[in-house]
Amino acid sequence: MIAFKQKISNMTTDLVNIYDDYNANTTYSSGDKVSYGGFYWQMIPSTATGITPSDNSLYWEKIGVANRESIIDLRSTTKSEKDDSFYIEFPIDYTYTYLAIGYYATMNLKVEALDENDNIVKVYIDETQSINEDVFDYYDYMYSDYSLDTNRTRFIPLVHIGKKIKITFTGDDKNVPTPNCGFVLAGDGINLGTTLSNVNFKLNSYSVKKTDSFGVMTIDKRAVQNIIDFETIIDRGEFMEKRNKIKSLYDEFCCFILNESDIKSEMIGVGVIENVTQLYDENSKSTIGYSIVEAI
Repeated sequence: MIAFKQKISNMTTDLVNIYDDYNANTTYSSGDKVSYGGFYWQMIPSTATGITPSDNSLYWEKIGVANRESIIDLRSTTKSEKDDSFYIEFPIDYTYTYLAIGYYATMNLKVEALDENDNIVKVYIDETQSINEDVFDYYDYMYSDYSLDTNRTRFIPLVHIGKKIKITFTGDDKNVPTPNCGFVLAGDGINLGTTLSNVNFKLNSYSVKKTDSFGVMTIDKRAVQNIIDFETIIDRGEFMEKRNKIKSLYDEFCCFILNESDIKSEMIGVGVIENVTQLYDENSKSTIGYSIVEAI
Protein backbone atom coordinates (compact mmCIF):
# COMPACT_ATOMS: atom_id res chain seq x y z
CA MET A 1 0.00 0.00 0.00
CA ILE A 2 1.18 3.49 -0.87
CA ALA A 3 0.45 6.67 1.09
CA PHE A 4 1.40 10.15 -0.01
CA LYS A 5 0.42 13.70 0.91
CA GLN A 6 -0.13 16.75 -1.22
CA LYS A 7 2.93 18.58 -2.52
CA ILE A 8 1.21 20.72 -5.13
CA SER A 9 1.39 24.23 -3.74
CA ASN A 10 0.89 26.30 -6.88
CA MET A 11 -0.74 25.69 -10.22
CA THR A 12 -2.10 27.29 -13.35
CA THR A 13 -5.60 26.45 -14.51
CA ASP A 14 -8.52 27.78 -16.48
CA LEU A 15 -10.93 26.86 -13.69
CA VAL A 16 -12.80 29.96 -12.54
CA ASN A 17 -14.40 30.94 -9.28
CA ILE A 18 -18.02 32.03 -8.99
CA TYR A 19 -17.10 35.31 -7.30
CA ASP A 20 -14.41 37.87 -8.07
CA ASP A 21 -11.18 37.88 -6.07
CA TYR A 22 -11.10 40.09 -3.00
CA ASN A 23 -9.70 43.59 -3.61
CA ALA A 24 -8.43 45.61 -0.63
CA ASN A 25 -9.29 48.87 -2.42
CA THR A 26 -12.93 47.96 -3.03
CA THR A 27 -15.70 49.01 -0.67
CA TYR A 28 -17.93 46.02 0.05
CA SER A 29 -21.52 46.14 1.28
CA SER A 30 -23.57 43.67 3.27
CA GLY A 31 -24.21 40.53 1.22
CA ASP A 32 -21.30 41.05 -1.20
CA LYS A 33 -19.39 37.88 -1.98
CA VAL A 34 -15.71 37.42 -2.88
CA SER A 35 -13.07 34.72 -3.44
CA TYR A 36 -10.04 34.75 -1.15
CA GLY A 37 -7.55 32.18 0.12
CA GLY A 38 -9.29 29.27 -1.58
CA PHE A 39 -12.72 30.06 -0.10
CA TYR A 40 -15.84 32.10 -0.79
CA TRP A 41 -16.72 34.84 1.69
CA GLN A 42 -19.74 37.06 2.32
CA MET A 43 -19.69 40.53 3.86
CA ILE A 44 -21.72 40.74 7.09
CA PRO A 45 -22.02 44.45 8.10
CA SER A 46 -23.22 47.34 5.97
CA THR A 47 -19.93 48.53 4.39
CA ALA A 48 -16.18 48.01 4.84
CA THR A 49 -12.96 48.71 2.96
CA GLY A 50 -9.55 47.09 3.42
CA ILE A 51 -10.75 44.36 5.82
CA THR A 52 -9.22 41.08 4.66
CA PRO A 53 -11.46 38.00 4.96
CA SER A 54 -10.42 35.66 7.78
CA ASP A 55 -11.94 33.07 10.07
CA ASN A 56 -11.93 35.43 13.06
CA SER A 57 -13.20 38.46 11.15
CA LEU A 58 -16.30 40.31 12.36
CA TYR A 59 -16.88 41.50 8.81
CA TRP A 60 -16.64 38.33 6.72
CA GLU A 61 -18.32 34.93 6.87
CA LYS A 62 -16.90 31.89 5.07
CA ILE A 63 -19.60 30.39 2.85
CA GLY A 64 -17.83 27.78 0.71
CA VAL A 65 -14.74 26.36 -0.96
CA ALA A 66 -13.60 28.15 -4.11
CA ASN A 67 -14.03 26.17 -7.32
CA ARG A 68 -10.51 26.92 -8.58
CA GLU A 69 -8.57 26.00 -5.45
CA SER A 70 -10.75 23.09 -4.34
CA ILE A 71 -9.10 20.69 -6.80
CA ILE A 72 -5.81 20.64 -4.84
CA ASP A 73 -7.30 21.19 -1.36
CA LEU A 74 -7.64 17.74 0.20
CA ARG A 75 -9.82 19.10 2.99
CA SER A 76 -12.52 19.93 0.47
CA THR A 77 -15.20 17.48 -0.68
CA THR A 78 -16.38 19.98 -3.30
CA LYS A 79 -15.76 19.02 -6.92
CA SER A 80 -14.15 21.57 -9.23
CA GLU A 81 -15.96 21.94 -12.54
CA LYS A 82 -16.15 23.96 -15.73
CA ASP A 83 -18.29 23.80 -18.86
CA ASP A 84 -16.79 22.02 -21.88
CA SER A 85 -13.25 21.42 -20.57
CA PHE A 86 -10.58 22.54 -18.13
CA TYR A 87 -6.95 21.88 -17.32
CA ILE A 88 -4.64 22.03 -14.34
CA GLU A 89 -0.87 22.41 -14.74
CA PHE A 90 1.75 22.36 -12.00
CA PRO A 91 5.56 22.18 -11.74
CA ILE A 92 7.19 18.98 -10.53
CA ASP A 93 10.60 17.99 -9.25
CA TYR A 94 12.33 14.70 -8.67
CA THR A 95 10.73 14.25 -5.25
CA TYR A 96 7.35 13.69 -6.94
CA THR A 97 6.84 9.98 -7.44
CA TYR A 98 3.06 9.54 -7.63
CA LEU A 99 0.01 11.29 -9.05
CA ALA A 100 -3.60 10.61 -8.10
CA ILE A 101 -6.74 11.95 -9.76
CA GLY A 102 -9.85 11.27 -7.74
CA TYR A 103 -13.62 11.16 -8.23
CA TYR A 104 -13.91 12.74 -11.65
CA ALA A 105 -16.38 12.73 -14.53
CA THR A 106 -15.13 13.48 -18.03
CA MET A 107 -15.35 12.12 -21.55
CA ASN A 108 -11.61 12.38 -22.13
CA LEU A 109 -8.77 12.45 -19.62
CA LYS A 110 -5.27 13.39 -20.72
CA VAL A 111 -2.16 13.50 -18.50
CA GLU A 112 1.06 14.80 -20.04
CA ALA A 113 4.57 15.71 -18.95
CA LEU A 114 5.83 18.97 -20.47
CA ASP A 115 9.30 20.48 -20.72
CA GLU A 116 10.20 24.09 -19.90
CA ASN A 117 8.96 25.16 -23.36
CA ASP A 118 5.62 23.37 -22.97
CA ASN A 119 6.59 20.63 -25.42
CA ILE A 120 5.07 17.22 -24.66
CA VAL A 121 7.78 14.79 -23.55
CA LYS A 122 5.54 12.00 -22.25
CA VAL A 123 1.86 11.08 -22.38
CA TYR A 124 0.83 9.16 -19.26
CA ILE A 125 -2.87 8.85 -20.11
CA ASP A 126 -5.02 9.78 -23.09
CA GLU A 127 -8.28 7.93 -22.78
CA THR A 128 -11.88 8.47 -23.74
CA GLN A 129 -14.59 7.00 -21.56
CA SER A 130 -16.54 4.35 -23.46
CA ILE A 131 -20.18 5.05 -24.17
CA ASN A 132 -22.77 2.30 -23.94
CA GLU A 133 -25.39 4.46 -25.62
CA ASP A 134 -27.19 2.80 -28.57
CA VAL A 135 -25.97 -0.63 -27.50
CA PHE A 136 -28.87 -3.08 -27.53
CA ASP A 137 -29.55 -4.61 -24.12
CA TYR A 138 -31.07 -8.08 -24.59
CA TYR A 139 -32.11 -8.21 -20.94
CA ASP A 140 -34.28 -5.09 -21.12
CA TYR A 141 -35.05 -5.42 -24.85
CA MET A 142 -34.14 -1.81 -25.35
CA TYR A 143 -31.24 0.45 -26.17
CA SER A 144 -29.34 1.45 -23.06
CA ASP A 145 -28.94 5.06 -22.03
CA TYR A 146 -25.53 6.53 -21.47
CA SER A 147 -24.18 5.64 -18.02
CA LEU A 148 -21.61 7.99 -16.49
CA ASP A 149 -19.27 6.85 -13.73
CA THR A 150 -18.61 9.86 -11.50
CA ASN A 151 -16.33 8.09 -9.02
CA ARG A 152 -13.42 7.23 -11.31
CA THR A 153 -9.90 7.36 -9.93
CA ARG A 154 -6.46 7.10 -11.46
CA PHE A 155 -3.12 6.41 -9.83
CA ILE A 156 0.02 7.12 -11.87
CA PRO A 157 3.65 6.42 -10.94
CA LEU A 158 5.66 9.36 -12.25
CA VAL A 159 9.00 9.09 -14.02
CA HIS A 160 11.73 11.72 -13.81
CA ILE A 161 11.03 13.49 -17.06
CA GLY A 162 9.75 16.97 -17.85
CA LYS A 163 9.24 20.08 -15.75
CA LYS A 164 5.47 20.20 -15.51
CA ILE A 165 2.42 17.97 -15.43
CA LYS A 166 -0.68 18.99 -17.37
CA ILE A 167 -4.03 17.29 -16.81
CA THR A 168 -6.90 18.02 -19.18
CA PHE A 169 -10.55 17.09 -18.63
CA THR A 170 -12.73 17.32 -21.75
CA GLY A 171 -16.48 16.90 -21.89
CA ASP A 172 -19.02 16.91 -24.70
CA ASP A 173 -22.37 18.58 -25.32
CA LYS A 174 -24.51 15.50 -24.78
CA ASN A 175 -23.00 13.24 -22.13
CA VAL A 176 -20.65 15.33 -19.99
CA PRO A 177 -21.27 19.02 -20.70
CA THR A 178 -19.59 20.00 -17.43
CA PRO A 179 -16.56 17.80 -16.57
CA ASN A 180 -15.54 17.82 -12.91
CA CYS A 181 -12.92 16.44 -10.53
CA GLY A 182 -12.74 15.91 -6.78
CA PHE A 183 -8.99 16.23 -6.31
CA VAL A 184 -5.59 16.14 -7.98
CA LEU A 185 -2.73 15.05 -5.74
CA ALA A 186 0.99 14.63 -6.35
CA GLY A 187 3.77 13.79 -3.93
CA ASP A 188 6.41 11.42 -2.63
CA GLY A 189 4.89 8.04 -1.82
CA ILE A 190 5.61 5.98 1.27
CA ASN A 191 5.31 2.21 0.87
CA LEU A 192 3.48 0.89 3.93
CA GLY A 193 3.84 -2.75 2.93
CA THR A 194 1.75 -5.37 1.17
CA THR A 195 -1.94 -5.37 2.09
CA LEU A 196 -2.84 -8.67 3.76
CA SER A 197 -6.54 -8.64 4.48
CA ASN A 198 -9.65 -7.34 2.82
CA VAL A 199 -10.59 -3.79 3.62
CA ASN A 200 -13.24 -3.58 6.31
CA PHE A 201 -15.63 -0.64 6.51
CA LYS A 202 -17.25 0.39 9.74
CA LEU A 203 -19.02 3.44 11.14
CA ASN A 204 -18.05 5.04 14.44
CA SER A 205 -20.82 7.22 15.78
CA TYR A 206 -19.72 9.91 18.20
CA SER A 207 -22.95 10.59 20.07
CA VAL A 208 -23.98 11.84 23.51
CA LYS A 209 -26.95 10.33 25.37
CA LYS A 210 -29.03 12.84 27.35
CA THR A 211 -31.96 12.35 29.71
CA ASP A 212 -34.21 15.26 30.73
CA SER A 213 -35.92 15.81 34.06
CA PHE A 214 -38.89 13.71 32.91
CA GLY A 215 -36.69 10.72 32.14
CA VAL A 216 -36.98 11.14 28.37
CA MET A 217 -33.80 10.11 26.61
CA THR A 218 -32.47 11.81 23.48
CA ILE A 219 -29.37 11.21 21.41
CA ASP A 220 -27.27 14.20 20.48
CA LYS A 221 -25.31 12.97 17.47
CA ARG A 222 -22.05 14.79 16.96
CA ALA A 223 -20.53 12.96 13.98
CA VAL A 224 -20.30 9.71 12.07
CA GLN A 225 -16.92 8.71 10.69
CA ASN A 226 -16.08 6.24 7.95
CA ILE A 227 -13.23 4.10 9.25
CA ILE A 228 -11.14 1.73 7.13
CA ASP A 229 -9.04 -0.90 8.90
CA PHE A 230 -6.37 -2.94 7.18
CA GLU A 231 -3.14 -4.80 7.76
CA THR A 232 0.13 -4.84 5.85
CA ILE A 233 3.21 -7.01 6.08
CA ILE A 234 6.77 -5.66 5.97
CA ASP A 235 10.25 -7.00 6.60
CA ARG A 236 10.98 -6.93 10.32
CA GLY A 237 14.14 -4.94 9.80
CA GLU A 238 12.16 -2.12 8.17
CA PHE A 239 9.84 -1.58 11.11
CA MET A 240 11.57 1.41 12.71
CA GLU A 241 12.10 3.10 9.36
CA LYS A 242 8.42 2.63 8.47
CA ARG A 243 7.39 3.82 11.91
CA ASN A 244 9.19 7.11 11.48
CA LYS A 245 7.76 7.63 8.02
CA ILE A 246 4.26 6.87 9.23
CA LYS A 247 4.67 9.43 12.03
CA SER A 248 5.31 12.06 9.34
CA LEU A 249 1.82 11.35 7.97
CA TYR A 250 -0.04 11.84 11.24
CA ASP A 251 -2.63 14.66 11.17
CA GLU A 252 -2.03 15.05 7.42
CA PHE A 253 -4.60 14.49 4.69
CA CYS A 254 -3.14 11.78 2.46
CA CYS A 255 -4.06 9.59 -0.48
CA PHE A 256 -3.98 5.83 0.08
CA ILE A 257 -3.55 3.26 -2.70
CA LEU A 258 -4.17 -0.43 -2.08
CA ASN A 259 -2.58 -1.85 -5.22
CA GLU A 260 0.15 0.26 -6.77
CA SER A 261 0.70 -2.15 -9.67
CA ASP A 262 -2.24 -0.85 -11.70
CA ILE A 263 -3.15 2.75 -12.57
CA LYS A 264 -6.80 1.73 -12.35
CA SER A 265 -6.25 0.12 -8.97
CA GLU A 266 -8.59 0.42 -6.05
CA MET A 267 -7.95 3.75 -4.39
CA ILE A 268 -9.10 4.13 -0.80
CA GLY A 269 -9.23 7.86 -1.36
CA VAL A 270 -8.27 10.72 0.90
CA GLY A 271 -8.13 10.56 4.66
CA VAL A 272 -6.08 10.72 7.84
CA ILE A 273 -4.14 7.75 9.19
CA GLU A 274 -4.68 6.74 12.82
CA ASN A 275 -4.08 3.90 15.26
CA VAL A 276 -0.95 2.32 13.78
CA THR A 277 -0.07 -0.85 15.69
CA GLN A 278 2.53 -3.58 15.30
CA LEU A 279 0.32 -6.65 15.61
CA TYR A 280 2.81 -9.51 15.60
CA ASP A 281 6.09 -10.85 14.21
CA GLU A 282 6.43 -14.11 12.33
CA ASN A 283 9.79 -15.31 11.08
CA SER A 284 11.33 -12.30 9.32
CA LYS A 285 8.08 -10.40 8.80
CA SER A 286 6.10 -7.88 10.86
CA THR A 287 2.38 -7.29 10.52
CA ILE A 288 1.14 -3.73 11.00
CA GLY A 289 -2.44 -2.65 11.61
CA TYR A 290 -3.80 0.72 10.49
CA SER A 291 -7.00 2.74 10.62
CA ILE A 292 -7.88 5.52 8.19
CA VAL A 293 -10.56 8.12 8.76
CA GLU A 294 -11.92 8.83 5.28
CA ALA A 295 -12.32 12.46 4.29
CA ILE A 296 -13.82 11.77 0.85
